[in-house]
Amino acid sequence: METAREAARKLAALPPKSVQRTKILMRGPHAAAVELQRKAEAEWFRPMLGEPAARRRAGSLPHETKRLRSHVGDVGMRPHRVPRACGNRGPPTHQSVMLSFALYLIGSVVCIAGLAWIATLLGAAHVYVSTAAALLFGVACLAALAHKRETEVG
Repeated sequence: METAREAARKLAALPPKSVQRTKILMRGPHAAAVELQRKAEAEWFRPMLGEPAARRRAGSLPHETKRLRSHVGDVGMRPHRVPRACGNRGPPTHQSVMLSFALYLIGSVVCIAGLAWIATLLGAAHVYVSTAAALLFGVACLAALAHKRETEVG
């Protein structure tokens, strides 16, 4: 183990570009063999990736689905979709995104009001309660905007 650590230390001390270029030069003569092996592995794994378990796994990781397709080819994997009976109506509309945004803010206001009421009952000064409520409302607005943007993008 110590020998490996020493070799790693020596590599880490070298300039990164020279290490990268050395790796490229070392792989060069073997590029055809590596490509042939990659294609053989793709042929072996392509049927497995078409199985339901693999589709569920790939559908739960949309960023992985694209990467798998680029390496193995399209094997019919699609991101997992909720059946229409469960409420999936396609991409979110502007109206549904705004409704989600409004519900998020309303829930936050109700939560902040409850916390402010409890703080007042416990005897906290009104100045502190109103300052904390304003701060929490600002955080809730930022969180709602982030959620709205995520809904529009995703």
